[in-house]
Amino acid sequence: RTYQLSVATNDFNADDELNYSHALARRLPAEVLFDAIHRVTGSPSRIPGLPAGTRAAQLVDSNVAIPGAFLELLGKPARESACECERANGVMLGSVLGLVNGPVVNEAVRDPNNRIAKIVAAEKDDTKAIEEIFFAVLCRKPTAKEVQASLQAIKDSEADHERLRVEFQKYADSLAAYEKTLPAKMAEWEKSLQNQTSWDVLSVTDQKAKAGATLAKQPDGSILAGGKNAGPEFYTVTATTTQTGITAFRLEVLTDPSLPAQGPGRAPNGNFVLNEFKVMVGPKDKPAEAKPVALHKAVATFAQDSFPIGNAIDGNPATGWALSPQLGKSHVALFETKEPLTLAEGQVLTITLDQQYLDKQHNIGKFRLSTTNAKPPLSLGGPPEPIAKALAVEPEKRTDAQKTELTNYYRSLDAELMRLQRELAEHPAPPEKRLLGMQDLTWALLNSSQFLFNY
Repeated sequence: RTYQLSVATNDFNADDELNYSHALARRLPAEVLFDAIHRVTGSPSRIPGLPAGTRAAQLVDSNVAIPGAFLELLGKPARESACECERANGVMLGSVLGLVNGPVVNEAVRDPNNRIAKIVAAEKDDTKAIEEIFFAVLCRKPTAKEVQASLQAIKDSEADHERLRVEFQKYADSLAAYEKTLPAKMAEWEKSLQNQTSWDVLSVTDQKAKAGATLAKQPDGSILAGGKNAGPEFYTVTATTTQTGITAFRLEVLTDPSLPAQGPGRAPNGNFVLNEFKVMVGPKDKPAEAKPVALHKAVATFAQDSFPIGNAIDGNPATGWALSPQLGKSHVALFETKEPLTLAEGQVLTITLDQQYLDKQHNIGKFRLSTTNAKPPLSLGGPPEPIAKALAVEPEKRTDAQKTELTNYYRSLDAELMRLQRELAEHPAPPEKRLLGMQDLTWALLNSSQFLFNY
């Protein structure tokens, strides 16, 4: 037992692996090492999908993703068998790189609220602060030689601090300079949207499917089909609008996780065929008196070969609009009215989606209907409805909420702004010189064999 407790060897037993003449130093297992790093630094672990501070040893699911694949690199098994031989505790290139420059060690060391920062803030004597860090990481006092080496390392970090400061300032200045150009850029962006079409989602009062599908209205004004998928299928939607002078109808066919291949159709591959798109207008209480609305100039974001969007308003139920191979994506079609349309009091719109493809499965899975009174030519694109409404208000008459909403929306579209913000986030301002030196010392101790191996 005495021999087994010691890893020290002599000339005669250094290569002995059979007679238990000495203990073998073993690297801490992956989960233990992960937990030890966070316990030592005083930085709470951040495992995706779990509360901050969750220990790796508590993980039940072997597929939980740790930043930088730390556990996998350090030998955690996939748990495909009950054999402990799945686990690897060796030191290979991948595990070394994961420790030296991986996110787990670096983020734990750089956490501004960790144990290192608290030691530096509380202890102004560098030698005593070094001792505290040695106690934290290695559970012992440093030797006189280690103290001198640590003090020199802290002094040497001053050059790194200046380099990081200059680097941070460069990215901060670039972002600040670009921020000054945003008001002018945003004004130009607003001008470019003056010809964009603003769409109002129809207020649906009733929706029915002739062949047995269930049509459920969603919070965003869309309608999701479910249940029986048969044909010929006719979706009939009754809707109202206060908009006057309607110049076009927009049909959005949308993806949804509940649909085959994400949709937007209900066919096994996510496709659909819309044979006819019809609009009627008439008194709500006298549907027999409804009259058709003449439509023309149909356009769409995409159409399948031999299935152009014009087929949906050609009056021929044997032709239709389809989307293959652009499936699993949302698409838009719009249909202009030959004459501007205004609903009289008590009138409603009745829109029919006629779907008669031969296999009786190519029905639309999710859709949304809108109208506009913008003058042609019309745009298929355009900003979301709240943004379009805010843009329609004169700048000096906009509320603070509208101004904020427009600014945030524009900033979310500016690729150069996002690039500069990302670069600055990747090069943050360095901590004060002394703390940076103590962080470097802690990083070195965490990567030492005295911490990594169980003696």
